[in-house]
Amino acid sequence: MEMLPTPGAMETARGQAVLEFGCGSGRYTLPLAKTGALHLALDFYLRSRRAVAQRPPPGLTAGLVQADATRRCVALRCFDRILSTLVSNLPSREQSLAMLRVAAEALEDAGYFVFSTHCKSSLTGCPGRPLSGRYTERGIFRHCMQREEILR
Repeated sequence: MEMLPTPGAMETARGQAVLEFGCGSGRYTLPLAKTGALHLALDFYLRSRRAVAQRPPPGLTAGLVQADATRRCVALRCFDRILSTLVSNLPSREQSLAMLRVAAEALEDAGYFVFSTHCKSSLTGCPGRPLSGRYTERGIFRHCMQREEILR
């Protein structure tokens, strides 16, 4: 469901510097790279980066880097847009805060930070699942946040 509103919220334009934390298999990387933005896609897992590199679209303008988003790995205040789909995939509050700090430091003053997260509510998200756990296919941690956690 997040695939439709997220690219619109990014409002990327040709020549803008975009940083993506947790690019995974490239479900956002490839569409955003087609906008002409200067896209830097990070992922902790080398196999994720390789999955994106194996199917580049013509004119791909994305750099693919293996890095830990919880440690400063990019220059300060040089990105117009930052995207993160891993907010609820970091296994501790400390790691989430560290990633958010890296994003805040990398973003230009007039920039946008767009993120998505798993949300546990009575209406949406994670029905019948425990709040925290691991995806079985790759063992990646996930946590369904409640509204109060997201706001905090």
